[in-house]
Amino acid sequence: SARGIVNFANSGDCTWFDLCRYSLKRAGIDHVTVEPVSSDRFKRPARRPAYSVLSLERFRKLTHSQPRHWKEAVDSFLKEIGASAN
Repeated sequence: SARGIVNFANSGDCTWFDLCRYSLKRAGIDHVTVEPVSSDRFKRPARRPAYSVLSLERFRKLTHSQPRHWKEAVDSFLKEIGASAN
């Protein structure tokens, strides 16, 4: 039996900017301007790494499966809530 923490995220990696831009585009929202902002502009109590993603290795070993790509998950979610332009 599995014990402890198992990280999960969809496969592929993206920035918050990438996620927002893709989601708006797929929802058919083109009247909004989204601009990337460096994380240096946000005051945080601890320094954050420039690049960090969750390791899905334990999830894959336990489930013998690969999570779907994040773009596929966004498309599915938008369709589910009736916000997909496609």
